[in-house]
Amino acid sequence: MASQRVTLSIPKGLYEQLIRLIESGYYESLAEAVRSGLRRELAEAYTVVPAAGLTQQSHLYLRRLGELRQMIADAEKTPKDKQEILNDLRRIREEVWQERHSARA
Repeated sequence: MASQRVTLSIPKGLYEQLIRLIESGYYESLAEAVRSGLRRELAEAYTVVPAAGLTQQSHLYLRRLGELRQMIADAEKTPKDKQEILNDLRRIREEVWQERHSARA
């Protein structure tokens, strides 16, 4: 996916919170944290203003991202072994591939 470099200023307290999340391993980088927040905000905005329109691929991406986040939250409640997690991720990958393939056809 193509990227566009931007420069932004954020409040120091928000920056410090993001750094703590990165240091804890929740995010890999500041850029990932910002992208994640923007995706969530955009998804919420598009539910409020659907006329702004997301592409079918974007809807798919946001839905699958939500499913993965739910899997992570569920895993914290009911631990799975490594093989179960890999099987879940493979299943989702296959479903995403099938949906993308059928959307292009």
